[in-house]
Amino acid sequence: MPEDINNASSAENPEDASQNVPENLEPLPATSDPMAGMFPKKGRGIGALIFVICVSALFGYAALLANLPRERPPADELPASVRMRLSGLPLNANVLVYLGLKEIRQSEFWQTFVPDSLKEQLLADTSTAIGRFANLMQFNFAQDVDTAIYAEVNQYGEINTSLAILIGRFNSARFKHLAATALDSIRSGDRLAYQLDTVLWCAKVSESELALSSHADVLANYLQPRANFWTTDSTMTPLIERVQHKSHFWLALGSARWAFGAMRGLTTGNQDMQGMGNIRNIRQLVLSLRLTDGIEGQSEWIYENRAAAFFAGGLIGITLWVTKNFSQRQSESIKRIVGAIEFKQNLEALMFSANFPKALLEELRQSKQD
Repeated sequence: MPEDINNASSAENPEDASQNVPENLEPLPATSDPMAGMFPKKGRGIGALIFVICVSALFGYAALLANLPRERPPADELPASVRMRLSGLPLNANVLVYLGLKEIRQSEFWQTFVPDSLKEQLLADTSTAIGRFANLMQFNFAQDVDTAIYAEVNQYGEINTSLAILIGRFNSARFKHLAATALDSIRSGDRLAYQLDTVLWCAKVSESELALSSHADVLANYLQPRANFWTTDSTMTPLIERVQHKSHFWLALGSARWAFGAMRGLTTGNQDMQGMGNIRNIRQLVLSLRLTDGIEGQSEWIYENRAAAFFAGGLIGITLWVTKNFSQRQSESIKRIVGAIEFKQNLEALMFSANFPKALLEELRQSKQD
């Protein structure tokens, strides 16, 4: 009985019990198993092996995605009339922009969504060559021009040259007046080109087509091509093939400097995308839009190699997902816009597509006004 009482008192006083621990008790060796074999060493080895297999599989899957060619959506055929005119583009052109204004004016988006004030101001800025020419010829670019093509040779350390082709309705009497007061003129084939100011040359190709350039030799080459653009160019022609929508608006940028400048402009309002898109490493870019009641868009960003494209794609995917689901800075309409963007990697390129219906664009415009 006294022994039971002593045992009970020892249990109730753990401090007293700890004092009864022998002082000469040696600590467990570092290699011992304190769990008494509950998890065998063989099991721990299998767990490590599974972990290595999972990591290897993850990197293998990433490598497969980076090297797996993806099918590109079917692209519109380039109209024969446009293809013929592009054959006279200046050699080494690395900027190309197309505007199908006739088709744009026929779209429901243009007729019901774009405000009249914006239609009147389209390329009316007289600080540009086209704007100055429109002012001299007294025509409305948005209403009187059916097709506009712009090309530029933009090489680092060299003088930039440009060419613009306008197809539409023009005042012949006004053009004759400008030709009569021109600073200079040259002949190329059976056509004359006139210098209207120090950096603006113009030629009348036909009653419905005018050509403009910053340099006389570029305009002369268009009027009487010395080489065919489609057989001599190796930079822009592959980019044109990547353009999906070829009837309303598209552009192709064949130099890293132009691609970076365009992307910096497109992502001005989204600093996260500027950082995550790895836009400094974009080497070439194409963008195309088709107007219906809303806007359908497509773009490709071409990087230097597949690893750069894969890295940028991963960061962009995370950015879009976070913006769509968790961003507190963006409105609900912006989140829905972001949610409509889809992309996938195709070797060295990231391919984007989006469809913005009119209701979503109306919601976005309303949120901006509020």
